Amino acid sequence: SLPIACLLEDAKDSHDLPDESRVSLGAQSLQVHVEHTCDVEAIQQWTGTIPGDADLREPLDRVREALEETLRSAA
Repeated sequence: SLPIACLLEDAKDSHDLPDESRVSLGAQSLQVHVEHTCDVEAIQQWTGTIPGDADLREPLDRVREALEETLRSAA
């Protein structure tokens, strides 16, 4: 199965979350649903393959921009 996580805006926001639902990936913090904490283990397997300075938000921003462009051209 594919783990699902939320990319937290600010690492400070993650201090109120249960430890078992948080995972750090490089300089960024992710949160998994508390009912799916096994996703943390799956994500931790990738920590060695993703550089610490990787911007996990950048590819998502590109997808959002592409979708917005598609919607504009369809209008």
